[in-house]
Amino acid sequence: MIPTDVSDPDGVEAAAAKVQRAFGPITLWINNAMVSMYSPFLRMTPKEFCHIVDVTFMGSVHGTRAALRRMVPRDQGVVIQVGSALAFRSIPLQSAYCSSKHAIEGFTESVRCELIHEKSSVRITVVNMPALNTTQFIWTRNRMGRVCRPVGTIFEPEVAARAILFAAEHERREVMVGASTISATLGEKIAPGLLDRKLAKAGWDGALCTAKLKPGRRDNFWAPVNRDLGARGQFGRGARKSAVLL
Repeated sequence: MIPTDVSDPDGVEAAAAKVQRAFGPITLWINNAMVSMYSPFLRMTPKEFCHIVDVTFMGSVHGTRAALRRMVPRDQGVVIQVGSALAFRSIPLQSAYCSSKHAIEGFTESVRCELIHEKSSVRITVVNMPALNTTQFIWTRNRMGRVCRPVGTIFEPEVAARAILFAAEHERREVMVGASTISATLGEKIAPGLLDRKLAKAGWDGALCTAKLKPGRRDNFWAPVNRDLGARGQFGRGARKSAVLL
């Protein structure tokens, strides 16, 4: 493991160089770093908003650049962007995170076109995730005063892992994980105004548990939480262990 601030392009480049020196050519690169915050937009500072974008979106940009600099000359490799249903349908309380996921989608489409133009064999794939039962909801910054939870149908993290592995091994432009991801995408195309009104309540109230936040709760917004919280979160009851689309 090489701890790296993905919002720093020089740091990402140095990490890639170190990995390649130790293990040889990089053939698979997965961009998955993120920070977020549960907060209405007007309660976030500009610095906080920019930090979320710098890590979640620009981290993927810097990672993609470091990977392609090594893959394109060899004409071989796969870059995977871990996207989200929120790249197509935003929800309240996560404006900066949703913005970042939208941006990753647009950025990736542009770079993919460039690779096709250059007749490159390097592949870039987006894996769009549904709500996942990860530890994200333990260490994400929270201004709501109540414990936050995933919105919609929840899947266990193993589903996400299998989707990423599938994307690494199969040539796909995009992998949509879970029927909820598909329905969010289609709903945005068919009835976006209706979804605005529905999510104004369901996306707000549905993201909040009744339990209050514990005093002194630490988050990973500016620095990592210095303990291993594992992969599985606290919303396993009813979480699905498989996705039919996979």
